[in-house]
Amino acid sequence: MKTKQSILRNIFLLFICLSIGKLHAQQEYSFQNTHYKEVLGYDHNNPGKVEIYSSETKGKQTRWIIKNEPNGTFKICSADNNSMVLEATPNGTVQLARDKGASANANDQRWKKVDEKDRTFKLQNVLYSNKVLDASAGTKGRVQMWNNVGASNQYVPNAANQRWKQLSVATVVKSPTETKSVKATVSGSSNTTTSVATPDRPKASATIDVTTYTTPADPKGYNAMPDHAVASLLNNHYDQKNSKEIRRLFDNLSCDKLEPVLQQSGVLKRAKSKSEIDVEVRYAAKARSIDCGKLNFSHFTDDDLNKYFDGSGRSFAGTSGISSGNPFCKQVNSFTVDNYILAVGVYFEMAVGKQVNINLREKPSDFFNPFFIPFPKISGFNDKDEQTLLRIFRCLPCEDINKIVNHFSYATFNYKFDGSENAQFQQLYDKCNTESYAKWSDDESRIFLMTSDCNKINGLSLNAVRDLILNMFAGHTDEAEENAIIKAVNCLPDASVQNLVKMKGTSVENFKSEFQGTNEKRLLAIFRNKGAL
Repeated sequence: MKTKQSILRNIFLLFICLSIGKLHAQQEYSFQNTHYKEVLGYDHNNPGKVEIYSSETKGKQTRWIIKNEPNGTFKICSADNNSMVLEATPNGTVQLARDKGASANANDQRWKKVDEKDRTFKLQNVLYSNKVLDASAGTKGRVQMWNNVGASNQYVPNAANQRWKQLSVATVVKSPTETKSVKATVSGSSNTTTSVATPDRPKASATIDVTTYTTPADPKGYNAMPDHAVASLLNNHYDQKNSKEIRRLFDNLSCDKLEPVLQQSGVLKRAKSKSEIDVEVRYAAKARSIDCGKLNFSHFTDDDLNKYFDGSGRSFAGTSGISSGNPFCKQVNSFTVDNYILAVGVYFEMAVGKQVNINLREKPSDFFNPFFIPFPKISGFNDKDEQTLLRIFRCLPCEDINKIVNHFSYATFNYKFDGSENAQFQQLYDKCNTESYAKWSDDESRIFLMTSDCNKINGLSLNAVRDLILNMFAGHTDEAEENAIIKAVNCLPDASVQNLVKMKGTSVENFKSEFQGTNEKRLLAIFRNKGAL
């Protein structure tokens, strides 16, 4: 039979064990910043340094225990060593410091939740009561004490960089794309093991923090991951100069995730050099932004445009672009004709003018524009540029081709294109304008005839040649226009000239009334030689 003393000793030991068990079971939390979606942590290798991290790569060093203090205040203790607490300093920084206990001079270690809404709050320091914990908008990873800016846009919309969310900490899950057995803290119960297919979207009252992410085997898997996790992978690809994975990530990222991923990664702020990886990052981000209607072609350089449409920078590489049924033409026709006017403006290095109205699905945010650093364009309008534009034109309807050409004038296109590319452009344009030469100006008509060889002129219908001549008859016909007409008449076969002078407006008498001096004599000599007189 046990003595009263032994019973009391056993009760005492049981109480100690239960107390220790309760202590070990104390809940751990992480503090996630509302703007950056990163968690508050500290660095063992740099004693006292407190930062925010893109995921729980620091393990225990991003986990905290809440120690309640009087008057609704609390201390934020390191779960790694609860004698170390978060402390505000006189110079506006925060650090991990030894717990000062209950002394009056420990108010710099005491905190209060203020301005609570939508399950988020600001962390106000008791000693520095006009300051709150702030994730710096200027220096990535840095946290500091800063004036409470309320809900203003001083740093970021609604001051979200000063807002935090307290999350219950769960066991590490290594891949968000695989089903894992994880331990999660569920309200009102002890730790239980649950199979979770997508840990970033936990059920009901469970809160699960995923710490280590790997590149998904299925590229669409990026869209099942939290924004901050995709941003972290993007930064890793950038640090490893893995342009292939960067292109893969952007090409498959959904439009709604694009801006938050770019914001949280900060990769465009880093990619400002002319290095190969920086050029690739800027191109991939712009290309996806254009796909998503957040930018237009004026944000591209001519080098970007060539890459975007020649196949090397798009998933439809290898298509010929000669009919509306192939993937390339389908992509081409997904953009407005005004967007192509902007593209031609980039190629020609010419202002586009006010009459172009880009109807984007979504107004570009201020975020996209400052980080696309302009670099020198390809020198001049070269063969590569010509070939890309011809590829696009082969997919466009005549209405769009004419709108683009008319915006800059036919004379500009005829001047910019040369050699075989000029012949291809003329073929495309003529196909769309068999009966429209009457709408040209006298200058366009003159330049066209003077820059075309006899084969091209003879390829036109006689009505088209007549329209070009009549365009120059309108108003005063100067010497340059007379020379263009003489060239055209001299190129035509005899039978065509004989028919031309029988048509209304281009009789021999009409020509005599427009020409004078030496050019009149030259023209009449040609008419005689061709049997038209």
